[in-house]
Amino acid sequence: MTPRTGRLLGAAMVLLAAVGGVALFVTRDDGGDPAPPPPDDAAPVVTTTTAPPVVGAIDLGSGVTLDPIGEVPGATALSIVDGEVRATDASSGARYVVATGGGAAEVEGPLTFGSQSRLDRSEPTPDGADRWVAEATQLHRIDDEGEILDSVTLEVPGAVSAIDDQAVWLTVSGVPAAHTGGGPGAQSVLQRVDRETLEVVARPLEDPTNFRFALGDGVVWVTVGRTLYRLDPITLEPTGEVELDEAASALLVGADGEVLVVVGGEEPALVRVGPGDLAEIGRVALGPGSVGDAVVVGDRLGRDGEVWITRPSDDAVLRVEPASGAVEEVAVVAPLRVDVDERGDVWLLSGAAGGTLLRAASPTG
Repeated sequence: MTPRTGRLLGAAMVLLAAVGGVALFVTRDDGGDPAPPPPDDAAPVVTTTTAPPVVGAIDLGSGVTLDPIGEVPGATALSIVDGEVRATDASSGARYVVATGGGAAEVEGPLTFGSQSRLDRSEPTPDGADRWVAEATQLHRIDDEGEILDSVTLEVPGAVSAIDDQAVWLTVSGVPAAHTGGGPGAQSVLQRVDRETLEVVARPLEDPTNFRFALGDGVVWVTVGRTLYRLDPITLEPTGEVELDEAASALLVGADGEVLVVVGGEEPALVRVGPGDLAEIGRVALGPGSVGDAVVVGDRLGRDGEVWITRPSDDAVLRVEPASGAVEEVAVVAPLRVDVDERGDVWLLSGAAGGTLLRAASPTG
């Protein structure tokens, strides 16, 4: 345990520590004499898909298009649950839904929070055994009719962020630190609820707003500020940590378990971190500009292990191949959120026209 970790021990929960480091670098040609050859692991020059920044079908090549599905006014959040794409206005709770599964798709809504039943707001388990819904400081297990089977009291109110075979995971930001035994200011909190015993384990995170969370194979990953932590999936105790040059805008886990961290700052990059020793495996320079949400697409659209990264202020989405370092920029107006459904189709929430939902589906079905 580091001295810093010792200082952060609370009466009931342990805060995270921040030590270690990885080197992040990019190469850039500022003009003048020809730039020297880049190192072998440097990213190739970003290529740009020529498409007008309008909400219309965008040709992605290889028979794939990014097609507008419908307008979702005011939506700023995107999730895919139980065969539905959900675009939600986070301020009002109004929700628009569209069924996944290829073929024709139609946006339905808005469904206001007051008209959403407990079943509407619930999240199913991967095995379909039951459903869970958080209401204030209560987490309920419900059946397919919306009837409560079990309830548990949470440490703090939270939103269901993920469910795996063993636990329900809830996250919340901006919690007064006094509620978690900390000092002044605010914190974020990650909570784990065991699906069988209903035992609650909570871990305060000292970053009040900018933490990221992802589940790996038998491990939990979080970023707090510029630190990436590996947590034990049962106790939430840290089992490893490493420093990044900048705070993460997105945290993903690749198909082979490697951690993919999108970092911003002056030199945005997609950083690949080994899950065991937390050493940097490689990195892809993304070029100057903002970075936002990201998702692992895999090979559904014809590219191995592809990652999509939004650039909201640049009206663009980056398609990145982590292994090769290839980066393609696609013109999309105000991309806010991106996600992928069970088929592997990519769904994109754009801020254009007050809110537009788009989908990229494989031409092979």
